[in-house]
Amino acid sequence: KMFNYMEGVPMDSQRAGVDFAWETIPEYLDAIERRRGINVGALVGHSGIRRYVLGEASQEREATPEEIEAMKQLVREGIRAGALGFSVGNFVGQGEEIFGVKVPSSVATDKERYEIGSVLGELGTGVFQVSGGAPGGYRGPAMAARELSRLTGRPAMYNLLTQEINKPEEWKEHLELLEGFFREGIRAYGSCLSATAGPIFDLRSGLDGAEDEDMIDPGTVFTGMPTWDTVMAQ
Repeated sequence: KMFNYMEGVPMDSQRAGVDFAWETIPEYLDAIERRRGINVGALVGHSGIRRYVLGEASQEREATPEEIEAMKQLVREGIRAGALGFSVGNFVGQGEEIFGVKVPSSVATDKERYEIGSVLGELGTGVFQVSGGAPGGYRGPAMAARELSRLTGRPAMYNLLTQEINKPEEWKEHLELLEGFFREGIRAYGSCLSATAGPIFDLRSGLDGAEDEDMIDPGTVFTGMPTWDTVMAQ
């Protein structure tokens, strides 16, 4: 459901097209290696391993030292099995919600994120991908990428170096920020899109959804509207 919400892939499409026959990260990497006609690289996702270790508590509280160590071990296993790095979610505020349910990575502290990220420095391999951006802006993810790279010596990318019609000069701010990182010897980069991105919406199926299911699942155009979120949380 998080993938439905964040990337707009309808639940019906996921159920029809994906055989969810894995549990661990190495098993997932084995699964995506079968019968693929394109090159695929995978990252170890913070929300995924947090949910795996903490269960429902992953959406409610900070992790204990023992739980953080368990997540670090999952990252080690993933990197050794072929994952390209560690994906860190939501440095824009704390406790991002999907219809009243918090995204696991958004409940985590910076200390937890950096501690888990230290595995890449320990192994001397891998990259970071830091998500975030609107509505909180790019500086949070950018500075998180800087800190992860500074602490580990590994490269980090952040979302998203964009050009928006209502912020025509913002790209210059990105480049100035990145130039400062490079002068410090820090390998932190802004990722960008090669095409215009936008939602697919119609009044019958909502946002990127099949039939009416999209209106009751997280991937909906109404997400973020207080009245809608309140109703859907009940």
